[in-house]
Amino acid sequence: IIWGDKYSIGHYAFDLQHMIIASILNNIYSELKSNQDISEVSSYFNILEEYIKVHFEAEESYMRETNYKDIKSHIKAHEEFEKMFYDFKDNLSSSKKDDNIKLFKMLKEWLINHELTLDKKIIVT
Repeated sequence: IIWGDKYSIGHYAFDLQHMIIASILNNIYSELKSNQDISEVSSYFNILEEYIKVHFEAEESYMRETNYKDIKSHIKAHEEFEKMFYDFKDNLSSSKKDDNIKLFKMLKEWLINHELTLDKKIIVT
């Protein structure tokens, strides 16, 4: 993911968090493509896991503070991502490299789509 204005949602803190998530995703993708050692990939997934928790908590707190009307569906989307993420992470070591790359691309696309659609809606202008 090459970060650009098209990914900005207009909230400095969330945009910065999204940039960091993109960077972690780029590292995971590089490791998946080039490395046979799944421990490196796993360590990046652990970093992503912790950062996603922080990010989702920040968004959910912001939505509560601003009385965002669609908070329940947004939180449900976060929960769906977490399920997909943990399913992928749990199967990482037993899956084939090509399968891992396909699954990773699904996670990446989900995050980009979520950011560009749902996250843009929560920002109070």
